Amino acid sequence: MRRYGDHPLIFLEQKRKSKGKVAKRRVEIQATDLDRLRETPTDLDWAGHWFQSRLQRRNLEPMCQISYLRQAYFGQNVEGPLRLTLDRAVHGNGASGWTIGAIDGAKPLVTSEVLLELKYRKNLPALFKTLMQDFGLLPGSVSKYRLAVETLGLRPARVALILPSVASEEPGAAGN
Repeated sequence: MRRYGDHPLIFLEQKRKSKGKVAKRRVEIQATDLDRLRETPTDLDWAGHWFQSRLQRRNLEPMCQISYLRQAYFGQNVEGPLRLTLDRAVHGNGASGWTIGAIDGAKPLVTSEVLLELKYRKNLPALFKTLMQDFGLLPGSVSKYRLAVETLGLRPARVALILPSVASEEPGAAGN
């Protein structure tokens, strides 16, 4: 689940990674519909039904909440859209039920580093190659969820959900 600031929309997301490629399924629901996720799925027409069904089937519940400041830059090349994101001030807390809001007293998960993510459709664009060469950047992977689990000492007995609260200049902008 993802929310940008105090925007009334919540994004329900499922990410899958295969052969280094990430695919994401994502729908919007109103923040007022969050309580529906705890109910037995019955409304097949509700946008969040597929997510709700997976929660029930796998007995999932929120584990942590993560907050960070994001700067997102968008562009286009001949192969399609480009996106560069910078995440700073990454903090986390244990989840407090099915709410997504401000997280007071959160622990820093990333202190002096900035998380850079480059998104593109197929081949690494020349612009991103140059950026990586000029700044000596090496590819790597970071999971904010795993950082939170390790830093907060959370050891889930089962698979858990991450509840990010992202501060963004564009509340409707796509998340990572």
